[in-house]
Amino acid sequence: MLRGRDTPDLTHMNQTDIIWRNQEFRLYLGSTAFSGIAFAMQQLLLTWILIGILELPATQVGVIQAAVGIPGIFLMLLGGARADGVDPRILLFQVYSLAPLLPLFLIAIISFEQLGVLSVLLWGLGMSVVVSYSSPAQQVILNRVASSAVQKAVSAATAIGFMVQMLGLGVAGTMDALGLMPVLSFQALCIVLGAFAVRRLNPQVPIRTSSDSTLNNILAGLKAVYRHKVILQVLTINFVSSIFNAGTFMTVFPFIIKRVYDGDALLLSMMMIIFYGG
Repeated sequence: MLRGRDTPDLTHMNQTDIIWRNQEFRLYLGSTAFSGIAFAMQQLLLTWILIGILELPATQVGVIQAAVGIPGIFLMLLGGARADGVDPRILLFQVYSLAPLLPLFLIAIISFEQLGVLSVLLWGLGMSVVVSYSSPAQQVILNRVASSAVQKAVSAATAIGFMVQMLGLGVAGTMDALGLMPVLSFQALCIVLGAFAVRRLNPQVPIRTSSDSTLNNILAGLKAVYRHKVILQVLTINFVSSIFNAGTFMTVFPFIIKRVYDGDALLLSMMMIIFYGG
């Protein structure tokens, strides 16, 4: 007969085992893995289409990348406010269901040999909307499916995120060898698979049930950040760092690969993989 101290204490079960046995968490990882591949591909696809295929000058590339990226800052705030007021699973599924139309749109443009700055700008802007608007909903879902093992879940999700990012960059690097259309088709497929994984998650009750407008909730969030000086300082550092570092990495680095070393998309993807892997 087992004594009390010999009885397994399930409350102290290894949190790593608990989180990996959680089907909801595995579905969440599946959705973020597939969508993460597509979004990582987008990073290289946009840059190389502008620099390596359309061969635009650096000034135009910088302006286009800014036009694609800046709206995402505000859309992320909107997505965060929306994710608190609705079931984030439904919000994410709706976004992922529409997102495959964007690479399919660019495939149609390429098939008619009409690839140009405007079509690339529309595609890039649309994908930026998808990434920015869906990101807060992903974080809300992670917090809920992780339950008490939040730190383990975040660590696992971050590790998977790094791996799928490198995978996505590697796939995007084959665009010169395989062509843009197959690579864009793979991007659309990954988003569709991500949508199916999200659809299988259990419904979730919205965090916010008040009748405040979305704008009021965004302003309340900004005020909360301002009151917490540590958070404000961290965000300020990230913002300033992104202005100087991200611009160099996203524009100057690909130009060096293309114009100085006469490299192709595969070389750029390998260099970016090394950067992220380090």
